[in-house]
Amino acid sequence: MAATMMKRLPSSMILLASFCLLFHIFITNHDNSRVLAFTTTNTAKAKVTSIATSMSSSSSSLGATKSLVWLTGHEDLRLNDHGGFVNALLEARKSNVESDDTNNNESHVIVPVFVLDPKIHLKSKSNASVTRLYNCLVSLEKEIASLTTTTTSSDSASSLIAPLVVREGQAAWVIPSLANEIKASSCHVIDDDVVSNMRQSQRLTCKLLHDMDVKVHRWS
Repeated sequence: MAATMMKRLPSSMILLASFCLLFHIFITNHDNSRVLAFTTTNTAKAKVTSIATSMSSSSSSLGATKSLVWLTGHEDLRLNDHGGFVNALLEARKSNVESDDTNNNESHVIVPVFVLDPKIHLKSKSNASVTRLYNCLVSLEKEIASLTTTTTSSDSASSLIAPLVVREGQAAWVIPSLANEIKASSCHVIDDDVVSNMRQSQRLTCKLLHDMDVKVHRWS
């Protein structure tokens, strides 16, 4: 019976259900309550949403100044050789040195964020592509978490990079909203994504951030 029902479901719904199952496994094996949770809509499609500790309520623990590193897809879901993280770390360290000179104890913190846009990341995507996206996110989260066990200096990457934030929706709404929520001073994002829909989303989002006086740094 179940097999018959699966055959009747559109392939896109099966793909989305598989994606959500993978993320459910990720959540149940993860200690970071901020990252992800699932809700089911009336159309039986699961959405990835951020819950638990809101960025606004925890902003005091994230330091006085925040920089967003906006991750857009597969190619930039990494720490190694990532221009955005490199530039954000240099910015944070410079800001923290200046804070020390003025006896300001609040540090600059980097907040990495990935926005899952179903129309860009899931629609018309193969099962292999969606699985790869999931694996990239899990790998990145582990890379960030591992920093805390490999470095202890107050100026180390572990003390400057916050846990990965994942939210669902259109980046042009989510990123400016998050920037306002955590009072971000800057946003680092790849120069031009290989996906045309993402390029359009990037340009619109960057314009909105600029209008908010959030400095946008593009890297390649």
